[in-house]
Order: sequence, then C-alpha cells, then structure tokens
Amino acid sequence: MTTDVWSIVERFVMFHEAGESINQEKADAVANLLQRKEVASVLAPWFLHEYDKQLRRDIIPRFWSSFKSVPKSNLKDTRATFRRAVTELHATIEKCLSSAQFIASTQVRQGGDDATEAVTAPRCSILDSVYDSLQEALQLSVPPEFNQVLLKFYSAAFRAFHHVAGEDDGNDQYECTGCELDADNCECSLLLDDFENINKKLHDLRLLDAVVRDAVSTVAYKYIEKHIQSTCRGNFESRFLDNLEKWLTTTVMEWFRLLYKYETGPETDAALRSLEDHLRYFLYDTYVMARVDQLFNIIIEFPESQAALEDLKDCLERTDLKSKVIHSLKSSMERRLLHPGVETTQILTAYISAIKALRVLDPTGYILQLVCEPVCKYLRTREDTVRSIVSNLTDDSCAELEAELVKFTPISVEDSCMSDDDDEDWQNWRPAPLGNEQAVQVSKGARTSDIVSMLVNIYGSKKLFASEYQVLLANRLLSGTCADTEREVRYLECLKLRFGEAQLHACEVMLRDLADSRRFNAHLASGDIPGYTEGVCSSV
Repeated sequence: MTTDVWSIVERFVMFHEAGESINQEKADAVANLLQRKEVASVLAPWFLHEYDKQLRRDIIPRFWSSFKSVPKSNLKDTRATFRRAVTELHATIEKCLSSAQFIASTQVRQGGDDATEAVTAPRCSILDSVYDSLQEALQLSVPPEFNQVLLKFYSAAFRAFHHVAGEDDGNDQYECTGCELDADNCECSLLLDDFENINKKLHDLRLLDAVVRDAVSTVAYKYIEKHIQSTCRGNFESRFLDNLEKWLTTTVMEWFRLLYKYETGPETDAALRSLEDHLRYFLYDTYVMARVDQLFNIIIEFPESQAALEDLKDCLERTDLKSKVIHSLKSSMERRLLHPGVETTQILTAYISAIKALRVLDPTGYILQLVCEPVCKYLRTREDTVRSIVSNLTDDSCAELEAELVKFTPISVEDSCMSDDDDEDWQNWRPAPLGNEQAVQVSKGARTSDIVSMLVNIYGSKKLFASEYQVLLANRLLSGTCADTEREVRYLECLKLRFGEAQLHACEVMLRDLADSRRFNAHLASGDIPGYTEGVCSSV
C-alpha cells in the first residue's frame, strides 16, 4: 500500500480530522480502495489503537477539565457545566462511532453476502470496543471533583422530582427546596429536563450506569434517611411504616425509573426490582436505627407509643438488628435508671413500662429478658424494693398495679428460682428456641404476660412478698391508719389468689382479729356493760 492511499484513509476515517459525517459515495470509494489494496483487515485494529490514544491524550482530559472549578460553583452553574461537558463528549464519540460503522461496513463487504452472522459480528465487535474503551478510560482517571458534581446534580434532581411530586419535607415558603432558588423563580422543571437529557446522552454512550450508579445510590440513601427523620422523629403515637413504603415506591423508585428511562429490557426490569428490594431493606434498617436512640422514651411513654413499637417490631422481623436494639436499650436503661439518684418507685415504674412495651416489640420475651436483667439485679440490691412493690400493689393511688392485681392469675415463679412447682411439668419441658443472637434460655418469668409475676421474679420468692405484706399490714393496723378494713380484705383476697392461702394465713388472722376487736368494742360501748368507757378499751 502506498503512502498516498493511507493518507486518504486517515483523513477520511479518523473522526478528529475528518470533522464531517461520512456519505455513501465517499464510503464506497474508500472501501473499494481498501479492498483493492487488500488492507481492509488491518483498518479496525489501527483505528481502535488511534482512538484509544485520542481518548487518553485529548478527549478524556478535556472532559475532566470542565469540572475543575465546579465544586465551588452554585447549583445552576454546576448544571450548566455538567450538561455542556456531557454534550461535547457525546458529540465527539458520535463522530468516532460514525467512523467505526464505516470500518465495520468494509469488513462486511469482505465477508460476502452469504455469511449473515459473520457479516454482523464485525460491526458489533468494533462498536462494542469503542464503548468499552471509553468506559475504561473514564473510570481509570475519575477526579474527586467529578464525584462532587454528580452528588450535587443528582441530589438536586431528586429534590426537584420530590418537589414536583408535591412531597416536600421542608416548609420554606420563600425558597424552592428542589432547585434552591426563590420560589417565584423555581427552575425545577428545567432541572428535570437537564436530568433527562444528560441521562439520555450517557445512555447513548453506554455510560449511564457506570458513571452515576454510586452517586444516585448515595443520594437515595441520604434522602431515605432524611425523610424518615423528618417524618418520624419524636412522634411515637402514629404508625409510619406503610406510608414510608408507599413513599419509597411512588417517589424514590419512580425517580430511578425516570433515571433509567432509556435502559429498557428484562435485565433493567430485574435490576430495578432488585434495587427496590435493597432500598426497602435499607428503609427498614434506617427506621430501626432512627428509633434505637429514642427507644427508652418510647418505653416510658407506653401505651401511647404502641404504634411506634408495632412499626419497630415489623422492621426487626425483616432486618438483622435485634442485637443492636438490645445493646442500645440495655445501655440506656443502665445509664438512666441504675444509680442512686433514681428512686426505687421510679425504677419499678420504668420496669413495668418496659415489660408491657417489650411484650409488643418481642412477644417471645427474648429482648425483655436480656434488657431487663441488669434492672432486676440492681433492684435486688435495694433494701426497699420488696416494700415498694407490695405498697404499690395495695395502694389505691397506683391504679396500674391495682389493675394487674385483680387479674386473679396465680404467680408464676421463674425457672431459675427453684420453686416447688418446677418439677411438676418436667416431662413437657422444651428448650427455648434460639434466635440469631447469642443463645439465651428464655425463662418462664420472661415468657409470662403477668406483670405481678415478673415483679415477684425479681426475687423469685412468693414467701418473701407475703411476709413483707404481713409486716406492712401489721404496721397499718397498729398505726390506726387502717380505717377501711373492707379495702384490706379485698386486697387480701386478691393476694390469696395470687400467692396462695397458706402464704397469707397470718394476714387473714390479723384482719379477723381486728374485725372481732371492733365488734367487741362496739358491743361494750353500747352501754350494756355498766362502767365501761370506750376510750380505755380502745387504748388497750
């Protein structure tokens, strides 16, 4: 081949010198020339080599140079720069593709008319090489400022989409939360036009997923977290999970479908379904983490906070964060309750709320046992724990425990306390099921739904509480403050059903003696016995 022939090929084929589209007449002339000189087979390797050099020496550096000052720019300038750089890159590669298609056509002519598969293979091969080389050259030299541009642009695009959908989290009436301009000069529609046009050009270059995947994923994570915080923070009385899932489907995933609008086909559909599953898991994960730090307050505010616990329960069933919740709540309970500055009655109130709330969160009792074990141990170290429990059980002012007392459920003593009833059902004993966390045997006390049994199981002895009630009752009777014996009899009957008659026989005797004494005193004071004065007998 002569130098003149190759010069013609270079001027015609290399896009950066030709600067014009290839018409059919020129294509046929050059193709015939190449075939006559029998050099068509070397044209594709030569072109790809020259193309790769141009990519690394000129095209890619020029593309990256557009973004050197962008991170300091406002959103409007960033949009314009990104749009211009992608448009220029698209135009340049389109010229290259025109040359590649011509080269493929020369190879098709050499393949003949009969080999259909052989005819189409060269065209696909060289075009694929053009796209692959572009992607490789870009990914090898991504500057840090470009990632900032992507995050700024796609964050704004998501906000604009959110704003246009009418689902703003913010309440600023003077500034658009999407384009960050004055509300009267909102450019969200223009921003979304740029979003669609840039995505289309990146799709044409087969760069869309490779270039934007990490950035748009980061944007989605960020705004899912933000939306959960702004929606749920501090509100424990309403359920949000259904609305959050709906928001994920109708807003976040619709934004992704708009992003991948031109990426059609079964693979894209499958990828979007997989992405939705992944983001849904992230939503559950984020909801749990948002509630973890508030869980102590949620427990204290129970039952008003039951809705938050039900949402949290649903999320825990779909994630692997139970151990995180246990550790965090356990630490909060120890830090806020287990120190001398908190009264025993306050600790007991919190413990009772924890029993009720954690039953909703985890009906198995697993979380309750692990979280409240330090609380029970600490209560055992306080001298007034039993007295406080018994006082509250028999105090009209403590309506919560009074309601528990009248349930007439026999006390269930915890397994570890070695009660006399432990051996009665030994044939039906089964180990507790194991969870995902460390294997822990869930005790009978933790499994019971009876709060009074849980309180008794702090010490594991019904006799201890019965004895304390006996002392308490005796003090009331001796102090003369027990004017309403009917109330005490009512409490005693409830306690007998709870603790058993044998444990409280002495209390029954005391109340019977008091009733007999009052009856005798009334009879003596009636005047039937001459010389008797009520004051002398009463003082005795």
